[in-house]
Amino acid sequence: MPTAGAATGHPYGRDMDLRWRTVVVTGAGTGLGREVALRFARVGAGVVAVDRDAAAADETAGFARACRVQAWSVQADVTRDDDLGLLAARLRDLGGADVLVDTVAAPTRLTQLFLDGLDQRRGRALEPGVVVHVASGAEAAGLVRLTSPRARVTCVVPGGAPASRVAVAVVDLARRGAAGAVVELG
Repeated sequence: MPTAGAATGHPYGRDMDLRWRTVVVTGAGTGLGREVALRFARVGAGVVAVDRDAAAADETAGFARACRVQAWSVQADVTRDDDLGLLAARLRDLGGADVLVDTVAAPTRLTQLFLDGLDQRRGRALEPGVVVHVASGAEAAGLVRLTSPRARVTCVVPGGAPASRVAVAVVDLARRGAAGAVVELG
């Protein structure tokens, strides 16, 4: 499987340990989003499952809790500004998030809200966050241009790969992907 390489965006030159981190996954109610959320739970990360379908998000959060991690569900349509505001407020209540995984090609507003919230994380405000977009090849170039000194912005292009393979690539990028990395799987 292609990887982003050994380069890391971590200020201390080491991979991000995902245990006890808080990971936000959009579209987490079903399919690829659920697979990604559960892959993060299996490596010890807390999961915020975001989906338009509240019951589906709740179910994903329940599956994540079965991995013995904290998990929350948030009903939100990430294409709506008022829902994004509610999501941002919920993340502040939880102490902030370390990783954002966008599996539904949400607007750049979601990424900006995540980046703005990095400075408010309890105990980790000085550490960089990670944004992993799951997007088509055409979208990938534009998404990774959303650079920030506060986070590594990366992208996975599924290209028809199975959800399990995409989820592994997403977690790998969150751990050690270099800023601006694009991993094409198809």
